[in-house]
Amino acid sequence: MKTGSRLPSPGLIVGLIALLVAMSGVAFAAGKIGGKDIKSGAIKASKIKDGAVKEKKLANGAVTADKIAPGAVGSGAIADEAVTTSKLDPSERSEAFASSHSQVSLPSATDTVAIQATLPTGNFVMTVSAEIGNSSGAANSVACDLLDANNPVASSITALTSLNTFQDSISLTGVSDGGIVRLRCNPDAGAAIRNLVLTAVRVGSVETLPSTP
Repeated sequence: MKTGSRLPSPGLIVGLIALLVAMSGVAFAAGKIGGKDIKSGAIKASKIKDGAVKEKKLANGAVTADKIAPGAVGSGAIADEAVTTSKLDPSERSEAFASSHSQVSLPSATDTVAIQATLPTGNFVMTVSAEIGNSSGAANSVACDLLDANNPVASSITALTSLNTFQDSISLTGVSDGGIVRLRCNPDAGAAIRNLVLTAVRVGSVETLPSTP
């Protein structure tokens, strides 16, 4: 009795052809799906494995500040000198501003602005220093106020002898939230003020503490 190999049935051949077509279609689709084929928002963060997206896979500027959760980037993840002052919010910057003036005459019994500056909005600790002298030929006193806008934040009264010399110095410190700051002085008799320096340092915040004896 003779034996021989049986030919596959027509149904089996059709089934094999269909399987090959289906598999090649999946491979074709997998190779052709790119970022442009994925709808915005289709892939949620919960579907992405931790560490699956590396830095080199992100386009420049792809991650903006509003995409970063508060506290997500700790100080240990920031390289030294990576964040410069200009990149900080103005309220968080540490910056110094300074102004100076050589000499101003102070007429008797008159409010006179000896030095003035305009600060940007923010929190500032400011200091003004100067030398005060008499020009009246008689004992004299000079009252000075450091003003934030028109509000006194520090004051001094300097007693002068009758000698027409620069006899004393003042240094006043106060806080400001920006705007016009000035030193205003008023002597009992003629006087002068010189070597004026006004400095203001921006700080993140200023906390008012209760005074103690």
